[in-house]
Amino acid sequence: MPTPTDESIVPDYCPECGNPLNPDIDQDASSDLCSSCMREVESVILSYSTKPRPIFHRNVDDTRSVATTEYYGIELEMECISVEREEAARTIRDSGNGFVYIKSDCSLECGIEVVSHPGTLDFWTDPTGDANSVLACLDSMGGVQAYDTETCGMHIHVGRASLSGYAQFRLMAFGARNDEYLFKVSRRKREKFDRYSGEDTSSIRQMVHKAKGGIEGSRYVSFNCTTKTIECRIFRGTIHSSSVLRNLLWFDVLIQFVKAPTSTRDDLHPEAFREWAKANLDKRKYSKVFKWELF
Repeated sequence: MPTPTDESIVPDYCPECGNPLNPDIDQDASSDLCSSCMREVESVILSYSTKPRPIFHRNVDDTRSVATTEYYGIELEMECISVEREEAARTIRDSGNGFVYIKSDCSLECGIEVVSHPGTLDFWTDPTGDANSVLACLDSMGGVQAYDTETCGMHIHVGRASLSGYAQFRLMAFGARNDEYLFKVSRRKREKFDRYSGEDTSSIRQMVHKAKGGIEGSRYVSFNCTTKTIECRIFRGTIHSSSVLRNLLWFDVLIQFVKAPTSTRDDLHPEAFREWAKANLDKRKYSKVFKWELF
């Protein structure tokens, strides 16, 4: 007669979640986990709180310092309308050679969040690179939606180390002073813009504190300061490569503007931003921005 210490005894409860095991369903002899927990273990969809160590991507001929170069990480939220979440997640993840990973997000109804590792602007726009492979996959993918949903957004992170404290302050001040312009650029509905990326009402003192590395206030502002990055939260969700790259290029133009050595506090308005960009940046490289009616 077997004793409780015998290896032949099947546990009554899943050691991971604590729920009772169903012998008709939980029959995987290789694991003591229930079928639900086994699916999570085998899933390519990571939990929302998971934060893999960032891998910085740049083209092989790029010799700039990682610390002072702008690296952009992108988060794309999407709803799975007529495709299984696991299937969509695996297809997108596998297209990027490790450049992106997939997370769950409780703000979505039945969707996933595609999160990239940081990449330089040249890496993102390289037609032969891993970023392009991911974007091409999204272009050809069926069964998922982002733009025509009530839940999805696109977020862009840039490393704080690549911006001086003054440039960070100017970025936050630009967001606080130009709510209507940023609303138009975002392409969001007004209600969604105000909810997820609204006007920053921080005082000058609070902005200075954040520019020096501090974190305070709501994250639901246009330019949210995290520990190591500043997150641009304004954009409506999209899975179209042309829109993803246009949004990224626009944000890079704004980053170059706030970093410009000749900039002042008095030029933080859309007209000065546009004029500076046209006078100082490569029109071919930023053609998606310069041709954009909302720029």
